[in-house]
Amino acid sequence: MDANFLTDGSKFIAGSLAALSTMINLEIPHINLLTKMDLISKADKKTLMEQFLEPDAEDIVSGIKETKWNRKYLKLTNGLAQVLDNFGLVKFFPLDIRKEENLISLYSMIDMVLGISEDDDVKIKDDPEIDDDENDQ
Repeated sequence: MDANFLTDGSKFIAGSLAALSTMINLEIPHINLLTKMDLISKADKKTLMEQFLEPDAEDIVSGIKETKWNRKYLKLTNGLAQVLDNFGLVKFFPLDIRKEENLISLYSMIDMVLGISEDDDVKIKDDPEIDDDENDQ
């Protein structure tokens, strides 16, 4: 999801519902990314990350200002936010392409989610079975 979705609570809930729908329907390992985090200022980044990385429906809905247009949709928005809370599955990883540590963390998270390194054989230096296999050759 794009970082522009963080500017409005309604947009964020809509994007999170799309992520939740995909997660439930596909039933495969996945990671939800917040892209373009490098475009957000440092001051905004800190407050937005606290609020949106592990979203809480009440906090997000309380931040939405009531206007003439959204007055009748505010109750619907609140209900949809409660759906997100009830499932509790949607969490986001911020992606900042300017920071190498961020990309390394993302790579390790992808490795963990896909379980790639679990398939690798662990070689123990003093394992007698490995020594026997090497002597047979």
